Amino acid sequence: MTLPKQAPSAATLSPERQPRSDTRIDATSAASPGSATARRHPGDVVRLVAAGAVVAATAVVARHHGLGSFERDSFRLVNDLPGWLSVPVQGVMQAGALAAVPVAAGAAVAAGRRPLARDVACAGGAAWVAAKLIKLPVGRARPAALLHAVLLRGGPQSGLGFPSGHAAVAAALAGAASPYLSRRGRRLAWALVPAVGLARIYVGAHLPVDVIGGAALGWGIAAAVHLLFGIDRSGADSEAVRRALEAAGRPLLALTRAGVDARGSVPF
Repeated sequence: MTLPKQAPSAATLSPERQPRSDTRIDATSAASPGSATARRHPGDVVRLVAAGAVVAATAVVARHHGLGSFERDSFRLVNDLPGWLSVPVQGVMQAGALAAVPVAAGAAVAAGRRPLARDVACAGGAAWVAAKLIKLPVGRARPAALLHAVLLRGGPQSGLGFPSGHAAVAAALAGAASPYLSRRGRRLAWALVPAVGLARIYVGAHLPVDVIGGAALGWGIAAAVHLLFGIDRSGADSEAVRRALEAAGRPLLALTRAGVDARGSVPF
């Protein structure tokens, strides 16, 4: 029995045999929260719960269990590092400052990534506010009030210690931006989180538990932002795919995101 031949699809035709179409796809418009292209990942629920557990546990340690020998020795190990590290450390530390939030959001807007700008602005700002609100009920002092001979680099720190606001902001920015970044970008963003935390210990501003609690707080807030808005990467990634294929001599007739959950990649 001979089967009838099927015509090749447009996706498999050579460039010279593909039918021409005057229809162009507008792939750059960002979807609004809750639209079909804004997806929520169940893993963010797990991240939110896990982060909340870490914040609660470290808060209990900071408030009721004092300063243990392991935390004290860990602090000394970092705080006693050579003084010539102060200049690069001060630069790294700015990745967790409040000013990093509008800088990151502005860079995302300039790159045409409005959902990314929204997420980093909301997560970074919320992490900074949440860290301020948690400090008072926990009531843990800064290292200089709990230990003797603390090396203070950049001047004395005011206010309370737990959690570290810098660590919270750095983790919130990394967590909020991760779904929009390449693998290399995600690695760089998350590498800054422990770097900022160690920098805060080095300058004498925080103890290790403060940093762990702050990083967990920012991580959880980033997950909450993704659950609230969803994650939409279709606009910029669709445009990048379209340009790459046109440059390769393969103009598109249609470009549609696959209806599957693929966190960390964008299937079409």
